[in-house]
Amino acid sequence: DADDGSIVVINPNNTILASVHNDKLVLFDVETLDKIEEFTFDKVSAIEFSPDGATLAVNKGSNIQVKESLRLIDIDSLTVLEQNALADYRAVDIAWSPDGEVLAAPGPEEGDVELYRMADLSIKDTLYGVHNVEVQCIDYRSDGKYLITGDTSGRYAIWNSDGSLEGEYRDYGK
Repeated sequence: DADDGSIVVINPNNTILASVHNDKLVLFDVETLDKIEEFTFDKVSAIEFSPDGATLAVNKGSNIQVKESLRLIDIDSLTVLEQNALADYRAVDIAWSPDGEVLAAPGPEEGDVELYRMADLSIKDTLYGVHNVEVQCIDYRSDGKYLITGDTSGRYAIWNSDGSLEGEYRDYGK
């Protein structure tokens, strides 16, 4: 009941598939492929389920009137939660900490990565000083002790859990 999705993720227990179709974010049952729910967002660039699968983070378009890009969907109630934050609305990657308490996303200032508290999407920490172009990838190590960020120039950095750069950044090349 949908065209091919441009962005697709599956929840941790492999029961729900979330995909983006133009301005629609659609949740599907993985076994039956029945549509569970549909949400309308402008210019979705990234989606990611929390580690427990209870929340879906959405990074979407932002403008002068609507200064928000990060939104959260509660999967149990199928509602968009009130909390929101302004990240880089073009960011193609966001990442949850393994405990689900922090959401990492490229910040509104190019090259920064913001760590947002899940409870209210307030900024816990800002990782800066390494990237001077668009951050393309972010991921946590499975134990949450480290976070890796990479940008379009091929520069990557490893950060420890307190937000400090671990050693020097490295250039991998484009």
